Amino acid sequence: MPVKVLPQPPATVEKSALSHGHGDNNYRERYHDDREQGELVDNRIYVGGLGYRIEERDLFYFFDTFGPVQHAGIITEGGNSKGYGFVTFHCKEVVKRLLDTEEGVGLVLKGRNLYVGPARQRHGQAQHYGRGRGQGLRRYDDEDYSQGEN
Repeated sequence: MPVKVLPQPPATVEKSALSHGHGDNNYRERYHDDREQGELVDNRIYVGGLGYRIEERDLFYFFDTFGPVQHAGIITEGGNSKGYGFVTFHCKEVVKRLLDTEEGVGLVLKGRNLYVGPARQRHGQAQHYGRGRGQGLRRYDDEDYSQGEN
């Protein structure tokens, strides 16, 4: 059976072709604003790129090597990971170090490249992000690590 070869798109796309008559603004600038993005949570990071084999306990102990972790949770839907989660540290200095230096770049957990970014609290979302989406792993004191509801 002959294989049909589709023409390749042009190597460069002009900026005006992407603007669709809305000036030079990109999609995010047109359809999102800072209020929709939410406020930064200074002691929490977003972690993307999580595979289905990565559990909250793995996330907790992996990031605990950078500084004391207060809580780690993976967002789930129907019992399956959505591929991202959040890690809350006891101090914002650890978050700043992970986000502002090369220390937070190139992280690999169980063979998966992790993407670390600032965490945002969306308006209208509960403060306890893990409730109903994953129980999370929380540190209650210096020696006790427990898994359970927030």
